[in-house]
Amino acid sequence: MSFIEYGIHRYLMHKRILPRLLYRFVPGLGTTFTNHNVLHHGRYYKVFNHEEDPLGRTTSIRLDLWLGIVGGALVGLALYPLSVVAGPVFFSVILLHHLAWNLIHEEMHNPRPRWFARLPFFRFLQRYHWLHHKYPGKNYNVIFPGADFVFGKYARCTPEDRAQMHAIGL
Repeated sequence: MSFIEYGIHRYLMHKRILPRLLYRFVPGLGTTFTNHNVLHHGRYYKVFNHEEDPLGRTTSIRLDLWLGIVGGALVGLALYPLSVVAGPVFFSVILLHHLAWNLIHEEMHNPRPRWFARLPFFRFLQRYHWLHHKYPGKNYNVIFPGADFVFGKYARCTPEDRAQMHAIGL
């Protein structure tokens, strides 16, 4: 799942690598890049967990659950003939990932605070994702950071980064 999360975030949410025709005709694909790269990174969240604009507080905070369901179902159906277990497991993993990503990413940017926000693993992910906002070409994984390390896209935290994170309570 880490590699899928990495690929989607890096190549669909931060770049436009597909043929232009697809961005026009595949629902949601054209707005994914704009909402995430242009608005979420470029316009909103100048301070990682404090966005005053109500529109900014919701723009590209959550993954589209329906896209995950449809994509997961299509791949799951394609895998089903290879293994009775592989298709349903793949679909379930995609669904659970989307639910977890939405919950965790929303807590990072719009803290409530939820019960898990005090857990050390969440705190690590929150700082890891803060580095992604400072260095948008790094740390593409939000909840499963393994692929960033494999592909050398891990941002190393500097003393200045630590001071900035501390100043906003991370």
